[in-house]
Parts: sequence; C-alpha cells; structure tokens
Amino acid sequence: LTLVHDQVQNGAFSGDFDRVIFDMLAPWDCLEVAYSALKPGGVLCCYVATTTQLSKVAEAIKASDRFSEPESFETLFDPGITKDLQYDRCIQ
Repeated sequence: LTLVHDQVQNGAFSGDFDRVIFDMLAPWDCLEVAYSALKPGGVLCCYVATTTQLSKVAEAIKASDRFSEPESFETLFDPGITKDLQYDRCIQ
C-alpha cells in the first residue's frame, strides 16, 4: 500500500497505482496526472461538494476520452444515527 499526500501536480507517475482519489476543488484540472498514475483498469474517485462540480468533472472525464463512463452517487452523513440505525436524538 502506497499513500501519497501531496499536491498532485507535483507528482511524476507512470502507472504505479490501482486507485487515485481526489478530494479537491477542481479535480478536472488533474485528469491527465490521474491517467498517468493509474495502472490499466485502475479506478479514479473524485469527491466533490456541489452538483456544479459533479457536472464539470463528469463532462471533463467524458471529454478526455481516457476513462470509462463516469458514475456518481450521493452520500449522506448523519451522526445522529447509531449502530442499530435508530435515531439517537430526543424529540421535545
């Protein structure tokens, strides 16, 4: 397992990674670096906060013609749910 925590633009990669994970404002600006870092069949994961960012990164991935069709899903985090999926909040 290799974890690289740095500005992606500083990296010089050549198919070294199975996964590339971006949690940044503009992942569409770094798609070429991601492509060069990934092994064939590798996975690119981009965390974005807004639908505008999602649209922009999905369109950039499609336009790059280097990746398969992008998929997206939304994750909701609610710290009020406990392990047994019951709400831990009191309604008053």
